[in-house]
Amino acid sequence: MRGVAALDDWLAARPEVAGFVVWEPVLGSDEAAPPASERARHARNYWDATRSVSGAILKAGGDAACLSAGDAELPVVWDAVFDYAPGAATAGACGRTILRALPTLR
Repeated sequence: MRGVAALDDWLAARPEVAGFVVWEPVLGSDEAAPPASERARHARNYWDATRSVSGAILKAGGDAACLSAGDAELPVVWDAVFDYAPGAATAGACGRTILRALPTLR
């Protein structure tokens, strides 16, 4: 939750940037998207119950630094940032955790 709060602050300072947050079940207790009070207010928030976005990112085989949660047994992309230039189909940069990656975003 600290990562999304930091991302929200980052986005608030850059109204020209569009932010998208994809929430997905990672822990056994993750049954639904977090309450509105915990979501990014300056981004569009999506709940991906089947982890389809994460699966597509893994299948595409992007930068390994952005794909691993540090647990090779958990096939899910989480706590990661992907930075796309306007109109770009692929990320120009990515990073994880969100807190570590924010200073590298454009």
